[in-house]
Amino acid sequence: MDPYRFTTLAHADRLILGPISEPSLAAILDSITCAPPHGLRANVLDVGCGKGAWLLAAMERFAATGTAIEPNPTFATMLRTYAMQRGLMRDLRIEMFPAAQVPLMPHSFDLGLCVGSLHAFGGYRETLAALGNLVKPMGTAIVGEGFWRRTPDPEYLAFFGADESMMMTLENTLETARECGWQVAGHHVSTQEEFDAYEHTYAASLRRALQARPDDPDTEAFHARIEAHADAFARWGHDTFGFVTMVLRR
Repeated sequence: MDPYRFTTLAHADRLILGPISEPSLAAILDSITCAPPHGLRANVLDVGCGKGAWLLAAMERFAATGTAIEPNPTFATMLRTYAMQRGLMRDLRIEMFPAAQVPLMPHSFDLGLCVGSLHAFGGYRETLAALGNLVKPMGTAIVGEGFWRRTPDPEYLAFFGADESMMMTLENTLETARECGWQVAGHHVSTQEEFDAYEHTYAASLRRALQARPDDPDTEAFHARIEAHADAFARWGHDTFGFVTMVLRR
């Protein structure tokens, strides 16, 4: 089974692969500067970049070169297409391997992005440490992480097969970034509208794909998975799961 197939089908109708709107993404990028000294071009890294919404927007905004790490071959292909359409392909390096297998020069990026893909480094603290080694002194990181809006119900934790330690409160999430040597220059908490739009599109896209493939061998398993996911979000996640996108500086 293609390990990326479920998420590829579920995100078919999303360019931003997380609970963030285009205006919020633009506002976050507007809040930072990315201008290296001596007339050099800025260099941007995006780990788990998906279809490249953050990376391509940052490259355009800062006239930057970009490095994309995206092991999902479908997303990487779409990223390449979008980059070509926007005239950015010659300044873009695409790596279709897990982050641990990609050679990256320490302290070589003016901006490091990892939004909703913290598993690429092994977790939240690991992501903060890795970006700390990759971003230049005085550089910026944009990190997106989930948090508990309230104490999660035991049934919700059982659905994830995890315990409460899988995430923290918003306050502890921000404080952990500070403890790891970052200054929290700003943060955006996804609105309920952003979260609902993401979750509803995620489920609708997959259901539509399954309806078009009734004889597909993955249909039964994917159908059970998306209905369980949608039910868990409606019953518990809607009031429990939050998402914060942080602007971090060294």
